[in-house]
Formats: sequence, C-alpha cells, structure tokens
Amino acid sequence: MVLESGSKPTTEGEEKIPRIPQSTAAKVEKAVLVGLDTSGGEDSLAELALLVDTAGAKVTARAVQRRASIDTSTFLSKGKREEVATFCCGMTPSCWFATRI
Repeated sequence: MVLESGSKPTTEGEEKIPRIPQSTAAKVEKAVLVGLDTSGGEDSLAELALLVDTAGAKVTARAVQRRASIDTSTFLSKGKREEVATFCCGMTPSCWFATRI
C-alpha cells in the first residue's frame, strides 16, 4: 500500500487520486423567491423555500403578487418587478425562483 500526504491509500499499481483542497468556508447561494397567486388562495412559498433550502441555498427575500392571470411575457407586473428589484438591490442574490401558487 502506498500513502502520500493528502491522498487516499492505494495499492501497488493503482492510480493515485489526489485530494482537492476544500475551502473551510463554503459559499452559500442567496435565493429570492417570487410567487404569483392567480387563485386568491394562500400566498405560501413554504414548499419552494424548503426545496431551495434542501439544495443548499439560503432564502434572502420573498415576494408574492396577486393577479387574475399570468402575463406570459413578464410573469409579474412592471410595478412588482421594480419593487422586488429595489428591495433586493443590496443583497446581490445568486439565484431567483419563481412559481405560481
């Protein structure tokens, strides 16, 4: 058996696989959740937040808009897009998630 510093043990003739150093401070993705409520029901983004958390990201903001129907070209109204953009301006989120609730 051959053992080098920083690599896993191998037997003679096997290729040595070097370990890749990992940062001690893992980068956490910042997520913004946006929901569009067309049914007038509960405005919960809880399920989406749980999925985002499971993926390893942190939810930093949530927004919900109530509309009678979905605008297929923009999803949210101009006013709600501006509100979310202004609110998230200093957060620098790394990902956005949108869903119909």
